[in-house]
Amino acid sequence: MKKLFIIFIFFLTFSTKSFSLTPNQLEVLGVVMNIYGKIDKNLHSRFWKDVKNPQELKVYFETDGMQAKMIRDGLNYQRELWKSALVSYDTKQVFKSESYLNAKKEINFFINNTVKNIQNTNERNAVINQMKTSMTNSQGLLESAASHRPLVGVQGVTVQIDREKILYVLKNLDPTFLRIEKLLNPNWKG
Repeated sequence: MKKLFIIFIFFLTFSTKSFSLTPNQLEVLGVVMNIYGKIDKNLHSRFWKDVKNPQELKVYFETDGMQAKMIRDGLNYQRELWKSALVSYDTKQVFKSESYLNAKKEINFFINNTVKNIQNTNERNAVINQMKTSMTNSQGLLESAASHRPLVGVQGVTVQIDREKILYVLKNLDPTFLRIEKLLNPNWKG
């Protein structure tokens, strides 16, 4: 059975080269963000070993507010997306709640304003492309839920969408975001 991944609309790339994620960190983040994911001391250590100055990054997160905003807005967006997917599944037609549309608008506004600060053109384009991919996948999720057909993501991954999986994702959103918060704290708190 293929693993069902949360379709995140944010891509963690920061505005300076020193805060760009390495391939190792992206791999760890993928494990943590997976709806069936986990976080343990080993994954936490793997993520933070690539950060030259963890305290500087922690201060950046705390003073910039980016971490808290990404997590809060990302969780809200995901919750509203999957609630709309549930209604779409039950009614067999694409449904977008007002809360979903507002959350989508908020996250798009945040990403569009954040991306302006990314100096490196390749990094900036990667974030823009990830945002476009995520929005396409989000629309695909709603369409798949409504039609009771598998979701074929932009990346080619096929995921079966049914009521049980939608409910499972909704139930596990908070634990997923708690894992992300735990990962983004440089001090391991088991």
